Amino acid sequence: MHMVRMHYSEFMRMSCDERDEFLSREILKTNPSLITRLTEPHKRYNSREIIAEMNNVIMNLDTENKILSDTVKWMHDTIWELMHEKREYGQSNGTAPGDCGGYRDFRDCGNCRDREPSEECMEVTAHTGQTEAAYSEAAAADMSQTEEAEKGYKR
Repeated sequence: MHMVRMHYSEFMRMSCDERDEFLSREILKTNPSLITRLTEPHKRYNSREIIAEMNNVIMNLDTENKILSDTVKWMHDTIWELMHEKREYGQSNGTAPGDCGGYRDFRDCGNCRDREPSEECMEVTAHTGQTEAAYSEAAAADMSQTEEAEKGYKR
């Protein structure tokens, strides 16, 4: 039992039908309906729907996993093919394409100095230059952030 927010005089001014309707609404507010009480366990413990949803999620994850596994397998096979090609080329020619003897620039390489450099040697040089530029840029950005942080700390 709980108190209703209404003055006694207001309640007494109501007709019998109005009182009945008011009390019925107040009772229904605090107590769930019969239908709500009957369907509550179904909503709370409906394992069939949960299992069906989980099966869908599992099937989607299996599909995604298969795609990723196939991609990794393809990458692995491609790497091995390239390594075998490089070894075969190196055995037949003495050196492999793109193998500039550890030099950073094809112009310093003995293999490329006397002849037109291969595309692979030029790509290695370009990649090395890009990597060095990226490292320099990152280091400069890091230094500027450190200096800004120190200035803010000193204030």
